[in-house]
Formats: sequence, structure tokens, C-alpha cells
Amino acid sequence: MNYGRTMTRPGMPSGGDGEMQGNGELLNSLRLIWRMRWTVLAIAMIPLLLAAVYTYVLATPQYMARAQLALNIQSNEIIDVASLVSGASTESSAINTELEIIRSRQMIGAVVDELDLVNSPLFNLALRPPSWQEHVQLWIGELLGQEPPAPLPTSAVRERTINEVRRSVAAISRRGTYILEIQVTSYDRFLSAEVANTLADTYIREQIETKFESSEFAVDWLSERVSDLEGELFEKEEAVKDRRSVIELVDEEALNALVLRAKDLRSRVDRLAPAPPEANLPERLRDLRDAGDRAALTEALNDARLRRLLGKVENGDENAVATFDNLAGTLIEQRTRDLERDAMQRSALQGSLAEIEQRIEQQSRDLTELNQMQREAEATRVLYETFLSRLKEASLQIGFQRADSYVMEPALPGALVAPNPPLLLAMGLFLGLILGAGLVLMQQLMQQSARTASDLEQATGIMVLGQVPVLPIRRRPELINYLNDNPTSGPVEALRNLRTSILLADINNPPRIILSTSSVPGEGKTTQAIALAGVLSGIDKRVLLIGGDVRRRAIAEYFPGMKHTSLADVVTGRISLDEAVHHDDRLNVDVVTVGDQTVNPANLFSSDHFRAFLQAMREQYDFVVVDSPPILLVPDARILAQYADTVVVNVLWNRTPITQVKESIRQLSLVGVQPTGLVLSQVNTRKLARYSNDGAYGYYESYRDGTYN
Repeated sequence: MNYGRTMTRPGMPSGGDGEMQGNGELLNSLRLIWRMRWTVLAIAMIPLLLAAVYTYVLATPQYMARAQLALNIQSNEIIDVASLVSGASTESSAINTELEIIRSRQMIGAVVDELDLVNSPLFNLALRPPSWQEHVQLWIGELLGQEPPAPLPTSAVRERTINEVRRSVAAISRRGTYILEIQVTSYDRFLSAEVANTLADTYIREQIETKFESSEFAVDWLSERVSDLEGELFEKEEAVKDRRSVIELVDEEALNALVLRAKDLRSRVDRLAPAPPEANLPERLRDLRDAGDRAALTEALNDARLRRLLGKVENGDENAVATFDNLAGTLIEQRTRDLERDAMQRSALQGSLAEIEQRIEQQSRDLTELNQMQREAEATRVLYETFLSRLKEASLQIGFQRADSYVMEPALPGALVAPNPPLLLAMGLFLGLILGAGLVLMQQLMQQSARTASDLEQATGIMVLGQVPVLPIRRRPELINYLNDNPTSGPVEALRNLRTSILLADINNPPRIILSTSSVPGEGKTTQAIALAGVLSGIDKRVLLIGGDVRRRAIAEYFPGMKHTSLADVVTGRISLDEAVHHDDRLNVDVVTVGDQTVNPANLFSSDHFRAFLQAMREQYDFVVVDSPPILLVPDARILAQYADTVVVNVLWNRTPITQVKESIRQLSLVGVQPTGLVLSQVNTRKLARYSNDGAYGYYESYRDGTYN
């Protein structure tokens, strides 16, 4: 015998292509969400309903008003003082600064004061009716004996109102333009527009006042500077006059004339200066005369008369000697007087030159100092005239001040901005869909039982032979009549498919003994065994149905009026099989059930008598279907499985935990048996269509209605 032939799924994952498996899981998740779409939509209705309640019941409408300002990018200033009245800068930092100025506490405070927003409950929270939370806090405080909070001072109320208004005000700039937009959001559409327009007017008025103050400050400052410069200019001009009065009146030309005169005197002094050989000429001439060297003396004096007389003296003319000596003495004296006269003239010229040079030096210093004083006075005059001109222009500018911006478009009554029904409802629906899909996927991940054949096969590695829908019967005795009366119904067709799967499990060695078992009670193993016996007899085969669940004897409830004989008596031969067998004409099946519980089932099934009995039944019947007790409760199923050619484990659809199925398979493996296949029993076909990945289970509905063809 071939015991426990196992059918495994050839397409089960075996560590192959992980990427394709991941894609398949994603597609399976999407298919699951689509099949459970009504559940997802039902869950999505909850956030959608909450969003609708908040939008149309709980939320207070808020309105936004917009006032637009345009910047004057060209300045109309009259004077060129950058700190006085500058036009609006187009730099992003300058524009951002203006936006912050609009939202400054000073600006908002002016609006609060002008519109008396301190007395408006929209912005003064103290004027609003207490909320239920505040009522609860006050009630608890009274119970605890606490004093009620004291009223805030006026300044604190004003500051809180300013803070509330600031939170409702936004200032933005339009990209690519010089337009500033003031946005005010409140619960009153008209008040929003009024606050926006007042803030715009306050901002423009503040610009003009700031410029006016700057102009006045500039005029005052320029007036002080002009007065100071006027006094300074007067002092410097008087200093120039005083300086002119105490120095010799000179000018550039007179000084140049003195320089030329000094140059002439210097030339004359140089001409009168004796040459170096003549510096001691008189002494040298006397020495030559005293030495009697008439030739050297004649050469030194360089006189023609002496040369003629020298010739006579050399010729021995005694008279010529006296004449020569007298003439030489006269020439020496003359030369001495000439040198002394030149020395006196040179000394006089040098004194005059020194005096003139001193005058030149003094007058140069005086002229330089005077010129410096005149330049300083002139610079002061230029600065004075410049500031005086600016003062006159600044005085005129006060009357021509204009703001750097103007109201391009005043605010109209605010438009509804919150709540935004389309956005909130869309968000509620979107979040609801996400929540619904997440719950469906989470339920799938947390699912401990098998919903589809693929889930069961993937978890256990064993082929699912069939999926039997829930039979539409209320009592067990109605089963056989339903099978006979509805041969084309969905459950009956599913049983025929199960029969085919079992018979084709091994074509060369078709099974003769078929064991129907389960992990725990209530999984439909008995119903499946009876129905399987019926569809097997439908192919003109002799079938014996054995009720092997000695403890429950549930099989007897399906056959009212059958014999209550003991299977142990049949096995031991105390009674014949014909005496114990109940033949059901409706199914054309022989049934043997247990009459009492006096015999231990495990001992009975382990005996040689029972083995011989099954061998005899194998030869006498075409098929023997055994209804076995649950695997996890008693050892009977493991014993009976060793005699069976096919072991079918029933798994209650969407109910039996996968862990129990795996444990049942492990228990069978301890005795060397592997289940031939698994059967999903009591399947809800409508719900199965939601969980199935291939969508092939909708036809069961037509089976149920008898419309399948």
C-alpha cells in the first residue's frame, strides 16, 4: 500500500526570483484592496463624515480680506541727501523689511487704537463667552476654594489684543512685482476688510510722518551746520585780514622779483671773488721783489713795461734797475689796492644778498601761511554755501513729502477661506481611504487562519485538493437529501472536484482507503467524508463509509434509523459485516459506525484484527472512506493514517489557525505520514472572492443558485 501520498505545489516559492515575488505581493495587496473596496469605502466614510461635521457644524467660518499696496520705485526727492527722503528700495531684503514693518506692534497697535478693537470680542478674547473648558476650570477652582482670576490691566488687555490681531494679519509680496499685499483673516468679513484698509492707511501715513520728521530733523541739523559754518567762515576771513595787516604786503610777483635780485647779487659776488692763485698775490709779489727775482716778478705782474725794463736790466743797464724796481713797487701797491677794493665790494654785496635772502625766506613763509589761511577760508565758504543751498532746498522739501507706496486696491469684504469644504472633505476621504486600506492590509497581515488556497499552500507546502463551500443545510440529516436534490449546485460540484483531485493524485496507483481528518473538531471532516463517499458512489463504485470517531459518533446523526452495532465486534469477528453494515439507498453507500465506547479506540485501531479488517474491506470495496478523529486531540488519526492510501486534512476556512494545521502535519510526520492534500471546508464564497488573487470563485454563486452550466 502507498500510505500518505503527498501532493506538493510545484509553483511554491523556493528562494527563487525575489523581485518577482515582491511584485506579486504588491499586486496581491492591490487586488485585496480592490476586492475589499466596499469595506474600505465604509471605513473611509467615517473620516469623511467627521470632516463634514467639522466643516458644516463645528467650524466657525473665517474670512480673508486683501488690500494691495504698490511701491514707488522712483524717488521724487528734491535734494540729494540720501538720509533725508529716499525712495523705496527694490532689494528683497528691503521689501522683506517693509513687510515686517507692516506687521510690527507699532502698526498693529495704531490700528487697534483707531478701530477700538480692544472692545471687539473677535480680537479681545476676554470679551468672548467662556468655553466649556473654562467653565470646567472655574468650577474646579470653586471646588478647591480658589479665588477667580483678577481682571487684567488695560495695558495687558491691549497687548493681548495686539497679539491676536497680529496672528490674523499676514503681509506678503507678489513675486516679480513691487506689490505688497496685506491679508487679514477673522470671523467677520467686513471687519477683516476694515482692518486691512486701516492697516494700509496707517502704514502709508506712518511713511509720510517718518519722512516729515526726517525732513524736519534734516532742516534743524542743516541750520545748525550753516550757523556754525557761517561763524567759522567769518573767523577765518578775519584771520586772513589780520595776517595781511601784520606782514609786508607781498604777492607772488614781488617775491619772484626779490628772487631775481638775489640771483643777480649772487652772480656779482661770485665775479668779485678772487681766483685761488690771486688770494695771496700781494704777499707773493713782495716776496719776489725782496728776493730780487725780477723775471718771476715780471711774470706774476704780467706788465709790458716791466718786460721791456727787464730786458734792459738783463743787458746790464743800471738805470733800468732803479726804474724797474720803482715801477714794480708801484704795480704791487696798485694790485694790493685793487684786491682790497674788490674785497670790500664783495663784502657789501654779500651783506645785501643775505638781507635779501632773509626777506625772501620770511616772505615765502608768510605767503605760504596766508595762502593756507585763504584756502581754508575758501573751503569753509564752499561748504557754507553748499549747506546753505541744501538748507533752502530741504525747507522747500517739507511741503512735498510723498509716501513710498500707495493703495493700489483697497480691501473688499473678506472671502471665505476656512473651513474649505472641498479640501477638508477630500482630505477626509483620502485619509479614510488610506485608513481603510491600511486596516484591510493589517488585518491580512495579522490573519492567523487560511482564507485562500494559495495562502494555505504557501504556509504548509502541501497542495490544497479542494475548496468546499458552506452547505445550505440547518441540520445534519438534511445533508444527504441536499446532495441528491442539488447535483449541479456549487458545493456538490466542489465535492466532485475534490474527488477528481484525490483520484488523480496517483493515476498509476489510485487510492482505495481515504482518510478524512482535521486538526480540531468542528472543521467539517465528517460532512466531507459522507459527501465524498456519495460522489465516489456516483461513478458506479462500491463505497464503504467507516465512522472512525468512536468518541463522538457524529456520523450516526446523518443516517437516522441505522444500526448501532459495535465496530469492535465487526473487527474481532463476533458479528458479520452484513450484520453491522447500514446501506443507505440515497447515497448508495454502506456505512459502518460505532455502537458503544467500551473499547479503547487506539488499541482497536492498532490491533492486527483491524489491519486485517481494512485489508478485507480493500478487496471487497472499491473505496473505503474513514472518518477519523481530530489529529491534535487523540492519537487515533495518526494510527489510522498509516493504513490509508490518501490522507485528507480538512481546514475550516478563515477559522483554523495555520499553526494548528502545521502542528497536525508535524504530528502525522512523526509516524511517517504526510497528508496527500488539504481541503478548505465551509468556504464563504462571497467573502472568498474578496480575498482570492485570481477572482475565480465567483462561479460558486451560480452553483448555489443552480445556474452553472
